[in-house]
Amino acid sequence: MAEENQSKDNERKDPTAPRMSSDSLLSSAPPVSSETDVTTEAPTTTAEMGTVVLSRYRAVDRDTGRFIVADDSRNIQLHVVPGLTVTEEDRKQYPEHTIFLDGSFGGPPFLDNERWQYSLDHHDGCVRPFTLATCQQAAVMLLKGLPVSEGEWRLFVNQPDLDALFAAWLFMNHQDVLADQATLLRAVMPLLHVEGVIDSHGLEYAVLTGLSEEEYDVQKERLDQLMIPEREHRSAGTWANLDMVDYACDRLAAIDATLADAGMLRERAQVEVMSTRDIQGDKQLVLCRSTGGIYEVEARLRELFGKALGVIILQTGADRYTLKQVDSFLSRDLVALYQALNARDPEAIAQSDSGANLWGGAADIGGSPRATVTGLSSDEILEIASRVYRGTSWFRRLLGKKKR
Repeated sequence: MAEENQSKDNERKDPTAPRMSSDSLLSSAPPVSSETDVTTEAPTTTAEMGTVVLSRYRAVDRDTGRFIVADDSRNIQLHVVPGLTVTEEDRKQYPEHTIFLDGSFGGPPFLDNERWQYSLDHHDGCVRPFTLATCQQAAVMLLKGLPVSEGEWRLFVNQPDLDALFAAWLFMNHQDVLADQATLLRAVMPLLHVEGVIDSHGLEYAVLTGLSEEEYDVQKERLDQLMIPEREHRSAGTWANLDMVDYACDRLAAIDATLADAGMLRERAQVEVMSTRDIQGDKQLVLCRSTGGIYEVEARLRELFGKALGVIILQTGADRYTLKQVDSFLSRDLVALYQALNARDPEAIAQSDSGANLWGGAADIGGSPRATVTGLSSDEILEIASRVYRGTSWFRRLLGKKKR
């Protein structure tokens, strides 16, 4: 039976994947800190910058390596290290608050509550036919009260398959998963049961999920959709050449989208960065579009641009825009930008029977004409804003006034 289960497991895993000792990886593990800095360097190019869609999950680059964090749980790092196999001796060198997932620890699953180290697995050193899959074990650990909201935690996987990624997704979204008496977890469990049974036993044991045939087919279809990229890469022979961190980021976002489409998870607005311009010093003018509100978008953009974020031009719909000046110490404010846009926008009318129809608002937040859409293209708005903000600094103007 063990051989039979192993062959079924290989249907979804790559049996030829190399197993890597953790000796060469320990020195590259990022140090534990009380606060994980997840900001990345602001883009230095402007016209050459391609479209960037911001997900809730992002890869963080460090001199010591790369890992993934989620907006909602920045204290949890997901490390995807192909071939990693940590031995019992090796794990002594790993810090507290470490969870090895789905075979990244080369031995039986364990709970070490003294060092806050855990291995959730259903491969080595266990009776596989009646051991829960890794994602199901993660759900149990959360319900049992594993305090992943306290301190810095590291998750390790050696292959971003669905079982491992679902487990990581649960930990990285533990607040939503457990909120309101675990309402989201209740909704997700049928999907996890189907994944767990298939991963552990194969396709012919669907009855173990406890679902009707109709419900099973629904959940199986969702898994199949999530598996499409992996199957395509394996079929094309490109799986081994993938950046597994980027791939895992993409699949975590795909899990979000799948659950949102199913009505289980609130759909979170994506932010599409269309272009940027350098305006003053290292400050950036950012043109983007999103269905989210300006403050949600601002928070997301701060993750990408950090302190370099100067002004946001947010396209909220067809030819409708919200403007937000993030940096209060630029040499111009939005009032100057409104004047420039109104002078060029053919739809901007100062007086009419229905009143003014102009770009306007406060000095730090405003938007396009409300009665009609703007007559300017996004590129024209970006160019006008860029010209307005490329001026004398606030400090120089202040000094000039004092000298007079």
